[in-house]
Amino acid sequence: MSLSTIQLDLTGIKLVSFDVFDTVIARKCGAPEAVFHLTGHKLKSRGLLSISPQDFARQRVEAEKRARQHSYSELSLADIYAGMNQLWFLPKARLQAVMECELETERDNLFAIPGMPDLVQQARRAGKRVVFVSDMYLPANFLRGALRGLDILKDDDRLYVSSQWGVSKADGGLFKIVLEQEKLAGTEMLHLGDSLFCDVQRAVEYGIQARQITRGALNRFEVALGCVETDTAGQSGSLAGLARLARFHAEDTVGHFVAARLGASVAGPIFSNYAEWVLRAAMKRNLKRLYFLARDGQALLRVCETLAPALGAGEIELSYLYGSRETWSPAALLPLDETAADFFARQIAWTASDWEHCVEYLGFTAPEIQRTSLPSKWNSLSRRDTGWKKQIFLDLAAHADLGLLLRQRLKEKASLAARYLSEQGLADQIPCGLVDCGWSGTWTDIIGDLIAERGGTRPLAFFIGRRQRKTQSRCETLAWMFDHQAGFGLKNIPDYFHVLVEFLLTADHGRTMGFEEANGRVRPMLAPVDWQGFTVESWEVFRHSMLAFAEAYAQQLQSDREMTDLRPVLNELLRLFWEQPTVAEARFFSGHTIGLSPTRTNARTISRPYVWSDVVRLALRKQLPGIPPFWWHEGALAQSDFGLRVSMGILWEGRELLRMLWRRGKSGLRPQQLACMLAASARRLKRGLEKRGDTVPISFESATVHPRLQAEPLISLGTAASSGRTIS
Repeated sequence: MSLSTIQLDLTGIKLVSFDVFDTVIARKCGAPEAVFHLTGHKLKSRGLLSISPQDFARQRVEAEKRARQHSYSELSLADIYAGMNQLWFLPKARLQAVMECELETERDNLFAIPGMPDLVQQARRAGKRVVFVSDMYLPANFLRGALRGLDILKDDDRLYVSSQWGVSKADGGLFKIVLEQEKLAGTEMLHLGDSLFCDVQRAVEYGIQARQITRGALNRFEVALGCVETDTAGQSGSLAGLARLARFHAEDTVGHFVAARLGASVAGPIFSNYAEWVLRAAMKRNLKRLYFLARDGQALLRVCETLAPALGAGEIELSYLYGSRETWSPAALLPLDETAADFFARQIAWTASDWEHCVEYLGFTAPEIQRTSLPSKWNSLSRRDTGWKKQIFLDLAAHADLGLLLRQRLKEKASLAARYLSEQGLADQIPCGLVDCGWSGTWTDIIGDLIAERGGTRPLAFFIGRRQRKTQSRCETLAWMFDHQAGFGLKNIPDYFHVLVEFLLTADHGRTMGFEEANGRVRPMLAPVDWQGFTVESWEVFRHSMLAFAEAYAQQLQSDREMTDLRPVLNELLRLFWEQPTVAEARFFSGHTIGLSPTRTNARTISRPYVWSDVVRLALRKQLPGIPPFWWHEGALAQSDFGLRVSMGILWEGRELLRMLWRRGKSGLRPQQLACMLAASARRLKRGLEKRGDTVPISFESATVHPRLQAEPLISLGTAASSGRTIS
């Protein structure tokens, strides 16, 4: 829903007031603290201060905190800098120059939130007076000039700023001042702002009609990005601002604000940072071509295409490479020996539960096999380990008729795969790289083998992350977020990491089932599209917002600047989504399907609301409806009623705690370790019991509602009564 399409009900209203920051205007750099870092850089470059930008930002934050502790009225910027100058002892003129530098940085970073100028203008067209009300330390004259410069405030509009009047919306005093100055009763005024407490609940106390518009406020992922600007030289704070800008481009679509949020505020920052790393590394290695492996590579290709010109990597040829485990595995199986059998059991048929499933992976049907004596032998095999799967493969390979057929099929598929790679230029002796999400390197190794057999040079592989494995990779591999084989990057990666990343990289085409020859060239054969829980519309909104972030990210790239390490911050975004989902996020991602078999359509959703039979199963059998990370316990809790959340939360955390105690107890458990484990378990249980609602871009909120229990997105908006209640 676009703000410009909303019609305000102004019956009986004489004056419409707007909050300023995060309602009608916002900062490009995100949180206010990011402004302090940018100001610190300017101060140092201009010789006004000798301290580092990071030190200036810390001092600026602390000075404001101390000033608020000592002040009984609202602060001004001059109050804050007076406290800072107790350490600096700067001359008055120089201190004023420092303050002006912060104001200049603020002015450069302000922009009008899309749709809000239209809403302000709508009030004017209705003949209503317009005022702006802000709890802000910045001078009123500065805000007036900024709003005028953005064509929001007109000459006859009034501006009420807490730093000028000495009272605030937070204490209610500023609303009282507005009513007195404008000579109005509360019921004759409508106020719009982003804060449930300051803009709605406080306004309602004075009888003022109120509407909450939270679109301009940083969402929780953007807040997480902006909370660590001290450790990332302010760059993380700028990502928060870029995410908000990108989100504005897509979240107006009815019913898809969660998709817009995930694309702009989670996927955008993660994949843009990864794409920048890939392109920088490719340039350092003098690579001429980068191939992005289907299907995860489709989104990564689009992001790299967006960033490449800004980094000076435009000469690198970027291409998409179709393929899947179905197309690459025949080359590894073709020897039909013990090694191939082990590969089949571990990498191909690892989800198989019976011999019928195993033979399907190799292109056979159950009736074909039942005409032989093999089923009677296989039915007697023990299922305790993967040895029975290896035996099935070896028996098929040794069979007089089926073995020849199997070899012929594998040889044809491997030959077509090798030809396809050659036709795509991978055997041209040109330095190139393969870009994928990861995780062990099995498939890039096979691709490298096929290229080497055709006379090409093994490509350099780029991964988001690489897990530990027993054998050494045959292709040189660089991993960005973590590399557990080489011992680089982040160490503590959650087991659900790959599930979330692969969902965020969902492509708009089906998996590659194989290759075929047509008109003298090899082309991929694609299965129907698997949206993995997306709808077509939500996928388009998600992809659009992700690429909108990449476009904004590209504009601030500097090719001569080293990358700031944002990996811990970006990994935290995934933790925040998985471990603390809102209700709407849980409903959205619960539609994600996990298909572990390429031959059967038995994909299962990753989560659903719990029912009481799940409680019984967990109590008696110690099992959830699925196996984590292919079951999302936190998402199921978020969607469940309170009684079920309590029951499932206590049972599951109790089970996990006992399991950890048993495991740690073998090697000895110190009291301090036990206390840490109990505290961590209690925190997880508390998070699971919380019902996190969503901050809706545009809604009415009740003055008595707790901020965490806000309503779901509204399709239509009605009028605001003086109680501020939600109306749909």
